[in-house]
Amino acid sequence: MFKVTPNPPDTDPASPHETLDTHKPPKRSGQLFNVCPDINTEALLANASEDLLSISAIAADLADDVEGSRRSVALALTRMADGVHLLVERALDHLDEPQMSAILARQQRQAI
Repeated sequence: MFKVTPNPPDTDPASPHETLDTHKPPKRSGQLFNVCPDINTEALLANASEDLLSISAIAADLADDVEGSRRSVALALTRMADGVHLLVERALDHLDEPQMSAILARQQRQAI
């Protein structure tokens, strides 16, 4: 039987000319998304705040298009997102307090 493609060249794994194909991918933990560990708390909370506003807007728009119990569910989602948004905003306000600054500084030292 004729083989159309040639065999790959033999390479020494310790060779400096090793191809990128031999790089092993990182092990996955089964999580779909990960948050980079070096992102500061203020950035995380600011992004969460913006996402909550988006969720609230989507649910409010949905509530305009449905009726009955589905409208009630969409409005409930809007109110829940708004409530959590207020909690996140309050957490952002607390970041400026001296006690919180000390806690965050200690957590960053422990992470290093």
